[in-house]
Amino acid sequence: ARMLFRDPPLMDAIASRALISFDTSRRPGEQEEYALLWSIWRVGDPESLLAKMYQSATEPGGTTDALVRGFLLAVDAWRHDAAQEMRLHAWISATLPPSALTSAVCHMSASTDRLHIAPQCESRNPFYQRLSRLLDATSTVPCSPEGVLREIECFGHVSSWLKVAGDSKAEVLACAIERRPPRRGECTLELGAFVGYSAIRFARQVSALRGGLDLCGISLEIDPIHVAVSRHHLDRASLSTRAEIWVGQLQDTMFRAVEVLGCESIGFLFMDQRGTTFHEDLAQLEHMKALAAASQCTADNTLKPGSPVYLWHVAIGAACSYSTSLWSMSEFALEAIEDWQA
Repeated sequence: ARMLFRDPPLMDAIASRALISFDTSRRPGEQEEYALLWSIWRVGDPESLLAKMYQSATEPGGTTDALVRGFLLAVDAWRHDAAQEMRLHAWISATLPPSALTSAVCHMSASTDRLHIAPQCESRNPFYQRLSRLLDATSTVPCSPEGVLREIECFGHVSSWLKVAGDSKAEVLACAIERRPPRRGECTLELGAFVGYSAIRFARQVSALRGGLDLCGISLEIDPIHVAVSRHHLDRASLSTRAEIWVGQLQDTMFRAVEVLGCESIGFLFMDQRGTTFHEDLAQLEHMKALAAASQCTADNTLKPGSPVYLWHVAIGAACSYSTSLWSMSEFALEAIEDWQA
């Protein structure tokens, strides 16, 4: 629900009651923790709850929920608290079993000393184990954009879970950027980084089109493990100074993009998150005046899983504001499945 106004006495009362019951009702690993933390942060005074969550996120048997950890890291980044951010990264790394994924997360903590605690739920997370195998593969290739991209694509062709915007989808995205490249002071904005594949493509292309050494792109991702993987791949591609991966929920971190870059600073927008929210996220960016004049916007997976409200908005409802093209193509590494980009 989106609150239209804040009633301080009511919100303070809710926050106080939540804090009283937090210690007795909390069950580690459940997403109710995240909902409580995020809600109080948006409408109330979160400092007491943040302190409890930080303690819980950095102690044995505490919370291991990715959403909670991602939220805490987003708050640290917003406050420019690098020390707290590195401490939390170090603890996340310590809860993972020894692997390439552990090294990627530990690298973000700028610490050479690994904390010695027993791995918790992440060691049983099959998806994180898949990400670790991907890192094993990409860590053996030369440090270049082409080498990292090629290895991710090869891995995706033999691993059905790795869905990136490659093959025909990558060609459509490249043409959209070339049609109207981001100018000086503008960036690409990607909603949903996953493993950093598109972030590498965008940074490489924009760098080649306009030269210079300035920031070319920003990608937003909610899962801190995916953020670590994406940053690792940017490092391997030698593009970590040209693109950044920010952690946090989209409806919160999109504001940060305008705070850091300014209004009308997004020259290209790529939406690759949940299709049912494409229209809401686009409307939020429009409200913040984040999009530059004549900027390009491409949305992936508009047929499968689908984004009907977004398609209606850009093709019919706001046709006077958008010139929309729909591209039909095969899903990456799955020739028999049709998908659309818009």
